[in-house]
Amino acid sequence: VEDIESLPEPVDVIISEWMGYFLLRESMLDSVIVARDRFLRPGGALYPSHCTVYLAPCRTPLAMQRANELSNAMNNWDRFSSDIQ
Repeated sequence: VEDIESLPEPVDVIISEWMGYFLLRESMLDSVIVARDRFLRPGGALYPSHCTVYLAPCRTPLAMQRANELSNAMNNWDRFSSDIQ
């Protein structure tokens, strides 16, 4: 949509499936905003026009293992950087 300069006339409705993983993962929101700003007539409709993100903390054994691996790697890096000084 970024490559299209203009349409014969403004549009009444834009329908787009811009939501990816976690709503923004596929980075389509920018294209929808460009299309809205360039082509949608004043008072026109954009569908979907709203979204809601629900988050909930969770803990799994794999997540705990990865967090521990990261923590250990960072501790090792701290020791390495202090050893070379």
